[in-house]
Amino acid sequence: DGAYEAEDECSACGSVDVLPFVLVVIGCCCGLGALAFAVNQDLLLQTNAKLTCITLLALLLTGVQALGVFQQLSMTWFEPMRAILRAMSLLSFDLKVVKIGCVVGSHPVPSYLTRQFIAPGCIPLILVILLAKKWRWPHTNVKIELCNTTGSIYNIVFISIVLSCLSPFVCNLKHPSGDSSMIDDPSILCYEDSDHSTMAVLGVASCLLVPIPFLISAILFTRKYPGMLANPSPESDGMLKAMRFMYFRYTPARYYYGSLLLMRSLLLALIPVIVSDSGLQISLTFMLIGGSMMLQQQLLPWRDRTTNLMDGVLMVFLLLLLLCGGMAADIDSFIGIQVVGTLSFSLLLVIALSVAARALYQRFVPSPWYHYFICHHKGAAAAQARLMKVLLQVKAQKNVFIDSDNLIQLAGLFDIVKCQVGCLTVYLTRDTLTRPWCAGEVTSAFAVGVKVVTVRTPSFVDPSEETMQDLKSYIDLSGCNLAEYNISLAIVETAFRRLLSDATPTLTLSPMPLVIGSRRLAGLVDDLISLTGASTLMKAESTRAIPSTSSTLPKRPGNVIVSSDQEDDEALAAEGILLAKIRQQVVRVVPEGICSLSDYSMDDLDSVGDAVVQARAVVVILSGGTLVSRPQLVVITELMQAQAVAQEAKLNVGHAATSTKHGNIPEAPTVISLNVPGFVFPGAEYYEKVLPYVWPGQASQAAQLVLAFFKTITIRFGTHESDEILETQAREVTSRVPGKFNERDVAGRMSGALHRAAREDLADEDGFNCHDWRSV
Repeated sequence: DGAYEAEDECSACGSVDVLPFVLVVIGCCCGLGALAFAVNQDLLLQTNAKLTCITLLALLLTGVQALGVFQQLSMTWFEPMRAILRAMSLLSFDLKVVKIGCVVGSHPVPSYLTRQFIAPGCIPLILVILLAKKWRWPHTNVKIELCNTTGSIYNIVFISIVLSCLSPFVCNLKHPSGDSSMIDDPSILCYEDSDHSTMAVLGVASCLLVPIPFLISAILFTRKYPGMLANPSPESDGMLKAMRFMYFRYTPARYYYGSLLLMRSLLLALIPVIVSDSGLQISLTFMLIGGSMMLQQQLLPWRDRTTNLMDGVLMVFLLLLLLCGGMAADIDSFIGIQVVGTLSFSLLLVIALSVAARALYQRFVPSPWYHYFICHHKGAAAAQARLMKVLLQVKAQKNVFIDSDNLIQLAGLFDIVKCQVGCLTVYLTRDTLTRPWCAGEVTSAFAVGVKVVTVRTPSFVDPSEETMQDLKSYIDLSGCNLAEYNISLAIVETAFRRLLSDATPTLTLSPMPLVIGSRRLAGLVDDLISLTGASTLMKAESTRAIPSTSSTLPKRPGNVIVSSDQEDDEALAAEGILLAKIRQQVVRVVPEGICSLSDYSMDDLDSVGDAVVQARAVVVILSGGTLVSRPQLVVITELMQAQAVAQEAKLNVGHAATSTKHGNIPEAPTVISLNVPGFVFPGAEYYEKVLPYVWPGQASQAAQLVLAFFKTITIRFGTHESDEILETQAREVTSRVPGKFNERDVAGRMSGALHRAAREDLADEDGFNCHDWRSV
């Protein structure tokens, strides 16, 4: 007693030798106080710069602790690294640096026991600090902040906690007697001295009480984290705040990375315990740090680029330091290195052959296989391409590819066309061939002999000969250069000429079809299936044979009506997609079914208005031409007039005694509006200039009803989005359809059906042409 260990020698304690320990304790208390305030600040108030500083500091501390693992390896470090590692051993809770022998005595067991009390001893100190904080700021939640502060500390110094617990089991130092002794205390023989047995028992108990429960709690929280976000509650909110140290530094998609870091730290600290051969220790440590570096650079888990970069740089320097130490070390046996080297080469060979075999398999047996690839321009045909995919999957039972559901890089798209597609269907609208990805897909298909079918729409115009010779000006290469994908414009020109020649099978979407509505594309899909020879598992009558121009609207009070612009292919396709996604769910609660107005003649505007006011709900699809479409305006105004009548009846119920005698107050049809890409909400100019031209006679009354219509909340229906997003938006439509319907309301609704004179004005307006307004 009264002595401390310094430079592997025993020195007598002086009067001031206890001072380093006291200063460290005071410094730790101050650090805990600062940390208790820093980690519990509102995340909403933390800037990215502040978060980056905190994260980089934590990474630096983790890297310094990794040096503590290096010191535990069975190798002799060169100077000055040996002195540096010894000075930094304090971060691994090695209290010899602060002359702990002058405080608890020179016996190794009390010194080791003091190390084990460091981590749990922080908890009462933090509690005192938080109680003082609550006295000053009463809103402080001591329980949550205690958990978050303690977890933050344990998360940062986890390597040191594990190293401290396992130090009795690191017995790789050769004692002069020939036995193994502890690296932390060479005077203690492993598994022979009674002191070692006592320390081993204390180490196991410490592991079971501190790092293991913390690791298990962190992993369990990580598993429950997505569920807590999906199902918020007061309990889950409190848990998220208490455990935020596990996720707030990482991107939302990499919330689990904190658990991975804890597992890496545990494995790193276990290497000198499990393996005694110095060469094998170095090799395993190198593989673990190198593997985690590759994983980190692949996942990029941190919230900003700088932190991701610095994390990789830190691990590179740790590997470089380990490599230098390994080369300078005096390794007694190379058996471990030989084993690792041989296994590494064998593993490399197996991986290389496996990758090559997988690449060959994918080349000759590509998966997934798409029978159709719909090449289209999203701006003009996103909905039409989506509806074609839905119809092809139903009618032909084949896989169909559209890039909205598979957002990958251009190189990946071109490769799919080359080896995973049976038929490239090029949906030609005005700007299809000006898109670089469309040009690349067409060129790739012709290059490898994939079957190509074109679908010509009314907006497509063949590029002239002059344009063909100057594709650099025709194709929009501002965002993509095809030369980067080894596709020259000369090859593109050849592919375009083949595409537009008579040798390529062509289907035409007529501007004046015999079939109207969504059946228009359905008939096109039937022709495409027949042309490509795809087996139709679901036999259906050809939609080309269904008459529509002479059909009249069915009278089914209580049904759900869907209205879209009959002259807009994108709006019709959006309607078809919506019906495919909601029909089954709606029919379950609406026995009267769904009626699509676009599938019938809209010449009789009286029938359109009468059908609207008798409906249970009306879905209005708002597209670019909706507000200059007479049938669409009739639907909107009649729908809002029915709403006004119902509202007026509710206000006047006290004065209309007969209404309660002969029936209930009439309920108006539910308004459900969807806006698709291309729709622009109207401004003052529309009501002042456009509407009077489209709706002569009663434009002011129509304007009031249109304004009332746009006070309802619309649902965005992004036809260019992925199928999962469309499913979510379609479910919102279904949720707004009322389940109850009273047929007695119909008479009341009919009595409120106004604007017949206005509809007659619309019907009598010969020569009406809204092409200019549609262009606007």
